[in-house]
Amino acid sequence: AQAQIQELEDRRKALEAEASAQKARQDWALREQYRAAVAELDAARAELDALQKEAGPLPPKDLLLGAQGELAYWNTLGVQIKEAQNQLGPARTAAEEAKKAAFDPTFANMTPEEAWEKASADAERLGKNRISPTFCVVAGIIWLIMSVLWFLASNLFFGIASLLLVVIWIIKARRARVYRDRYTAAAEASRTAQAMEDSLVSLTAQRDTLLDKLLAFVRGFAPTVTDFFGVSAALSRALGMDERMATARVKVEAAQKLVSSIPY
Repeated sequence: AQAQIQELEDRRKALEAEASAQKARQDWALREQYRAAVAELDAARAELDALQKEAGPLPPKDLLLGAQGELAYWNTLGVQIKEAQNQLGPARTAAEEAKKAAFDPTFANMTPEEAWEKASADAERLGKNRISPTFCVVAGIIWLIMSVLWFLASNLFFGIASLLLVVIWIIKARRARVYRDRYTAAAEASRTAQAMEDSLVSLTAQRDTLLDKLLAFVRGFAPTVTDFFGVSAALSRALGMDERMATARVKVEAAQKLVSSIPY
């Protein structure tokens, strides 16, 4: 019996020793795990600190993305300005040609308003761009009356003169209508060219204002920037640094959670 008791005692001591050794190994493993986690946290914090020093003070990411969108719109305005410049030349040429085509020595001594009123009045009497049947009938009657008077008076000159007056009136009325149409076309061409020029001026001013705004924004974290290319490079760098710092922050948070989870 005494031998059995001694054997049990020896087994108990052996088990206690094994348990103690096991705990010691576990404690050592936890210490090593904790040390590694702390080292990883320190490295992550050091990386984040280095990135923050390299980046300097940066605006929030949403403002950086907004500025990048405005930069893309600045490029779009450049394309629109180029298109407007390409269209303005032909529009000016068309306006000048329409102005030349509208010139008529009959109305050379009139102001545009006076010429317009006269052309409109003559064209209104004419009615259409062609001689209407009614007008032809009236002209024929007038010519017939004049012819009768000529026969009655035996005055050849009076009859020819009457006929010439009718023909001249017809030509003048038709000419007035053509002038009015050409004057309208010239005015429209001039308005079109002016609208294009105003649009070009507006687009250019808008683009210049936008660039000034972007320069003022970017110089807050990149004071040496002076042009569009500098703005683009500064925004790209800032967004890149923001992304790298965001990744570094995630690593710091993960390392902190790991350290906190170790029961050391």
